[in-house]
Amino acid sequence: MSPTVRKVLEDKEKEHKEELRQATTAVDEDGRPYIWTSGSKKDQDVTWEELAKFREKEKKKAEIQAKADKEAALAKAKADKETAIAKVKADAKAELDAEMAEKNKLYSNIKSLNEKLSKSEESNKILLGILKGVRDFMFETCGQKFSEVVQMILDQWKAGIKHFAKEMKDLFLQAMSDEKTIEGRKSYVNDAFWYAKLLVKTVTDWKGDNATINSLQDDAERIADGTWESYHQQRNLFFEAAANALVEMGNCPSQRHLNQKQADAIEAFIKQDGGDRDLLCSEIWDKVSPKVNYYWRDGTFDALEELRTRELYDRKAATSISYSSRHMY
Repeated sequence: MSPTVRKVLEDKEKEHKEELRQATTAVDEDGRPYIWTSGSKKDQDVTWEELAKFREKEKKKAEIQAKADKEAALAKAKADKETAIAKVKADAKAELDAEMAEKNKLYSNIKSLNEKLSKSEESNKILLGILKGVRDFMFETCGQKFSEVVQMILDQWKAGIKHFAKEMKDLFLQAMSDEKTIEGRKSYVNDAFWYAKLLVKTVTDWKGDNATINSLQDDAERIADGTWESYHQQRNLFFEAAANALVEMGNCPSQRHLNQKQADAIEAFIKQDGGDRDLLCSEIWDKVSPKVNYYWRDGTFDALEELRTRELYDRKAATSISYSSRHMY
């Protein structure tokens, strides 16, 4: 074989090997060949077959790892749950033990107290007799009028009423008739309320609220300083204006809600009185209800409820926002 023919054959073999290499060498998306970075084939091209085997091996490795991770997570969740349950049980037991210890302590104290009381039963009877005498003496010393005033304060307080009626005001003045100065009459008021508060502390089934008793004492001091009529005259004016505003709205067929002027009249009364909003609205309704046409009474009550619960203001705000949004463009 001549050298020329041999060279041609060698070149064709090289060309065939190169084509085979290019056809079997694995490349990435940019056409760059994958190269082995370690092992006996380091720096050699990776074939498609080798790449497929490598990826299959990595896939299985990932699946094994994922399964191991899942099992580890489940094991941790189980362990955390068991730990949490154990903690709850331990806390519950500790709480129960503490409660039982407290009950045992209380039982021991009660038992000890009963023993002491049984030993001094006769002494206690004597002491109670003395205290009863002292209490009766205090009532006798206070006088009948003072007792009536204190009882009147307690009755109003229990009823949750923050002002006195005209006949109650007269009873106050009669009881304070011996006091010739404003300071003396205010001192009488302070004594009466102090005694009422003292009696309340002995009542276990009722606890008076401070807002009511404070408002009652303010009203009693107006009786003492002579400003009771002017205050209640002013209150009556505001009350009448509020009631008339609601009647006006209720008897107007075209109105289903209070307008601004009517709402302001009712709010002015509530602000002037300063009492409980719910009770004051009930007082207005009691006055207005008989004056409103039967067929419109429910709607009128609903309108007052809107103001009482302040829904009226929320509704007005929502209407204003809706109106503005319709005129933005």
